[in-house]
Amino acid sequence: MMKLTWKNKNNKRPITTISHLPFDQEELTSTDEERCKAGDDGSAQPSTAVSPVDETIRLAESFEAQGNKLAELGKYREALGKWEAAITLMPERATLHEEKAQVLLEIGETWKSLLAATRATQLEPSWAEV
Repeated sequence: MMKLTWKNKNNKRPITTISHLPFDQEELTSTDEERCKAGDDGSAQPSTAVSPVDETIRLAESFEAQGNKLAELGKYREALGKWEAAITLMPERATLHEEKAQVLLEIGETWKSLLAATRATQLEPSWAEV
């Protein structure tokens, strides 16, 4: 039998700061104002920049579509990973929980499937059967 141990050398990596994250709530700066384009009537109009909320929705929909394609190919565990990523971004979308429930049932995870289906019907009560 082999025993593994970890040596603690107290080597700490420096923490780096990352700026311009989508959840940073900074006030409008002059560079943001410069991104506005002048319209035909000379008024400033916002550029075609996508808001963080729109970007989150688009990303979640992308994960959902990728999961759907993987499920169609029979790659259920990979599909489950994509749907769980989408659920992380949009936990209130009932269809994601329903798709998750279906694939969990397909791979034999009955209890987890029931939990996901229950969550889907909590979000969309009209889906529950009497």
